[in-house]
Amino acid sequence: MKLELLDATLRRLAGESGHRPEGWDDGEIRHFLLIAQCAQAAKVEADLYALRILRLRPNPDNTRMSCVQLSAHRRLTITFNAESGPLIAQFDLALLGMEIPK
Repeated sequence: MKLELLDATLRRLAGESGHRPEGWDDGEIRHFLLIAQCAQAAKVEADLYALRILRLRPNPDNTRMSCVQLSAHRRLTITFNAESGPLIAQFDLALLGMEIPK
């Protein structure tokens, strides 16, 4: 599966070895990297749902979307898109109950 990281923080985290975003703890970083690695290895969406350790929760309103709670402050939203050929997982980050740094 191809990954498309919509958030700049996620792109840096996935692309730069040793990068540690400000305010992220080790557990959040490890969980995100595990999800990204598993998504790249997956052939279909069901492969990710089968890995219960990832804790993916399907969106009841949109069957092409899931979310993963990285922590009490961060949620990863994954949208699966196969319209243009190979399966693409779009990752986006939502901050929960936090002020967004400027």
